Parts: sequence; C-alpha cells; structure tokens
Amino acid sequence: MSDCEDELGRLRHKLELAEAVIDLARIHLKDGGMRNAMRLLNAIAALDTKPEGGEGKMSNEGHRNRSYSGPVQTTYGERGKTLVTGLTMRDIADCYVMGVLLSSYPAPEYGKVADGTWEPNDLYALDLNKLDPVAIQQSMSCCIEKMMGIYPNVPAMIARTALDTKPEAK
Repeated sequence: MSDCEDELGRLRHKLELAEAVIDLARIHLKDGGMRNAMRLLNAIAALDTKPEGGEGKMSNEGHRNRSYSGPVQTTYGERGKTLVTGLTMRDIADCYVMGVLLSSYPAPEYGKVADGTWEPNDLYALDLNKLDPVAIQQSMSCCIEKMMGIYPNVPAMIARTALDTKPEAK
C-alpha cells in the first residue's frame, strides 16, 4: 500500500469512531443515564490519540508541558508538580469514584466515603449534571494524596499543621 492509501485508511477509521461517538451522544441526550455517559466516555477514549511516531502517547504533549502557574494549593499550581507514586490504576479509579461522591453533598452517597461503605456502583445513584466538575477533580486529587500518604501536599498547609499540633508532654 502507498502512504496515501495508509493515511486514507487511518482517516476512515477515525471517521467511523467519530460516527460511533455521535451515535452514543444521541443516545445519551435522548434518555440520559450514567451507563450511556460511560459508553460515550469509553468511545471517546477509544479514539486514536497517538501522534505520528508517538506510540502510546497522548496528542496533547504541549498541553502537558505548560507551566504550573495556578494558585499554590491547586493541582494547577505547585501542588500539581507532585508525581503520583505507589498507586495502581484501580487506586486511581477508586480516587475518581470517591472524588465524585465527595462532590455530591448533600446526597446520601457523600457520607459513604467517610464511613467506608462506598462502592463504584454508587455513582449510578447520582445526577452528574448537578455536580461541579472542578470539585470532583479537586476531591479526586486530595484522595490521591491521602492514598499516597502526603495529604495535605502544600508546604504552607503542612507548616501550619505542624504549628497547630501540640507537642507531646514528656
């Protein structure tokens, strides 16, 4: 095959994937529901995101290299420079679920994280359209830090916690 035929095949494949995503979006808009939203997200994730010669890399490399210029206590500031270590993909998925549940206050699912009775299926009880996506991301980041044992991961907060802690009597 020629290079043009290869490129045409790749473009046809991307078009088929995009059409599948559009079909799923129509289903989601028609009758809503978490399962349809998850199908849509999975279809989007299946899109080819590999740049030429970049096997397995996302196409947003330039976006990943932007500065950490946000407020220090946010994921987009100094706190966001921390590398995630010692966690499995399931741990990260659990942090996502807990982040969503923690962002659902005053829903009953909110309290399930604190008492340790949550499960991934609890997401289906929530109306995700009523949740703040930034709150989800912030809660998820805090859950990741807690699993890594580094929460709170902000130098000023750590120093303040140390100052507020009373030394043990000898």
